[in-house]
Amino acid sequence: YQAQLGAKRTAKPVDGDICKGERNSTLASIGGSLRRRGLDQGAILETLLGVNRSKCKPSLSDREVEKIASSIARYAPVVKDSHCNNINNRQLVVVKASDVEPEEIQWLWHERLALGKLSLMVGNPGQGKSYASCALAAAITRGGKLPSHEGDVVQGDVLMFAVEDGIADTIRPRLDIVEANASKVHIVPGKKENGKDKHISLETDLDLIEEHLRKGNYKLIILDPVNAYLGGSIDSYKDSEIRSVLSPVALMAERHNVAIICIMHLNKSQGANVIYRILGSIGYVGVARTVLFVGEHPVNYQERIIDCVKTNIGNTPVPIAFELDNGKFLWIGETDVGANDVLNAQGGEAKSALNDAEHFLREELSDGTRKQKEISKAAEDANISKRTLERAKTKLKVESRFVRLDKQRYWVWELPNNPKNASGEQLAILPPETQKGDTPQAQYSPYPE
Repeated sequence: YQAQLGAKRTAKPVDGDICKGERNSTLASIGGSLRRRGLDQGAILETLLGVNRSKCKPSLSDREVEKIASSIARYAPVVKDSHCNNINNRQLVVVKASDVEPEEIQWLWHERLALGKLSLMVGNPGQGKSYASCALAAAITRGGKLPSHEGDVVQGDVLMFAVEDGIADTIRPRLDIVEANASKVHIVPGKKENGKDKHISLETDLDLIEEHLRKGNYKLIILDPVNAYLGGSIDSYKDSEIRSVLSPVALMAERHNVAIICIMHLNKSQGANVIYRILGSIGYVGVARTVLFVGEHPVNYQERIIDCVKTNIGNTPVPIAFELDNGKFLWIGETDVGANDVLNAQGGEAKSALNDAEHFLREELSDGTRKQKEISKAAEDANISKRTLERAKTKLKVESRFVRLDKQRYWVWELPNNPKNASGEQLAILPPETQKGDTPQAQYSPYPE
């Protein structure tokens, strides 16, 4: 709207019906023209409501029109002053709080991604960021559900900027795996300029992106990775330069009521908070309203974690897990594993502790089947944490079996393919541990722990 206010032109006349895909931009253009002439919010709203009801097919809701009028009215009208030719170029924009109607956040994914806001999705390479963004695209394009989100996700189109991956051999297969509606995912490999292929820059090509947004019903934009689209003159480590590029992008998100995900990598620092490990300036975090971390589960290596590590617009939600296994994507749901758990497990000290735990388990289970409680007690005595022990168990593919004998119930662990492991009959005569239970006869069950 700010660009429309500053432009030395009037809104184009509306000759026919205003169709879906053009309603917001046309009403915004009319409102901008009225504001330049000095009309207040009430007059702008009254005019836009009339145009909406008579010309828009189908009409927008009154609330949507009110939002357009409110956004337009935040900018000062153009003031002509014969004594100061520069006043039109430099004006202080002041908004009286009492003139602003409070609005609720419109969540695309409850407390994680909001319509009209810019967010970051960060993590180390190969940890599932692109898959996670494709899964969000799938839910939006087919009207599916997301974990911890009430009801269906708002349906619409997705605009994807992805410079690192091939469209045919990587992006399309990912979209198929997550069952996205590929006809509603629009991928931007670049631009044409004077007949030549050129790279997109957020610094110089934002007008091209906005022009395209007006043509569709977009709900999500994915920039993967965002640093590839900053422009050659921008220093990604300078706060002021990052804000100069991303702040207009955030305003674009608000104007078009679309969520924007900027995908980023982490630096190699160890021990720092995830916010300070994002590659580049802290300005990225400052502009973003939410920051989502994606990383590998420290115990189950098929699982990935999405943890909201920063939010300015809601409560901090519980981390969510998803699984990538044999070409399949599956949302698992809420988990108690967060970003710090993932990053700490990837550090050097954690790797050393994991190696020690693996050696411990090999030694303890070398002579065959052992009760899980005995292993856990021995690990505690050896200063091996329960989490590290579980990670070592997963990595070594240690098998768990459950024994039921009269009132005795217990788990046993064993290394796979160890000839010294107890048979089903032998398990029943292992040293008993009295536990609560009332199973009337001995039986063996290979259920996982």
